[in-house]
Amino acid sequence: MQSLANRLNLNALMQATAIALVATAGAQAAIVGTSGPVVQIAPPPSAVTFALPGPNAFCWNEQTNVTVPASGIAVNLLGSGFWTGPTPNNATAFGGAVDSHMIHFEVSPAAQSVTGSVTFNSAIRAVIYDNALLAASDSLLGSATVWEPTGFIRSPNSALFQNSIQVVGNQINFTMWVSTPNLQNRICEFRVLTDAAIPAPGAMALLGFAGALAGRRRR
Repeated sequence: MQSLANRLNLNALMQATAIALVATAGAQAAIVGTSGPVVQIAPPPSAVTFALPGPNAFCWNEQTNVTVPASGIAVNLLGSGFWTGPTPNNATAFGGAVDSHMIHFEVSPAAQSVTGSVTFNSAIRAVIYDNALLAASDSLLGSATVWEPTGFIRSPNSALFQNSIQVVGNQINFTMWVSTPNLQNRICEFRVLTDAAIPAPGAMALLGFAGALAGRRRR
């Protein structure tokens, strides 16, 4: 039988490991800050018209560590830069692992546009804002719990027009604009893809260590 001291030591080690694992889980790529009238929320039940009216924009984390096909996926913007105006933007995001996040704005009597920023804890790789490309990427990158506004005009086409997007490293600065409340295109959405924060080898070692400790306790 184990002595009381050994059992206490094992308990302390298990607690320390659990704390380290929680800290590691918290380090997954995620939204870490906003500015302007932008509110971070949990994935909502619905993002269709009238579900999240302005004047605020809303942002949430969608999926973590999604494998992008080696052939890539269709996006609008890649890397850092500034984009606006009537010139179409189309690109292909290369394969690898990404985390996905949504920025959503719906017109209201109080606001027809919003200007703000969202900061992530890993670099932005691509942005999707085209209505057709958003719909095409919902199944791979969208949140499984959110009713997406498929079938609605939910964003501009491949040209941004009055909208603007600036990507600088891990931050996106934007102006989202929508038409008047009585028209169809009430919603503007940007899907942001960031580098996936895969747990470091040390975290995996902690997992193994925790399992070994649990096994010792059971024996």
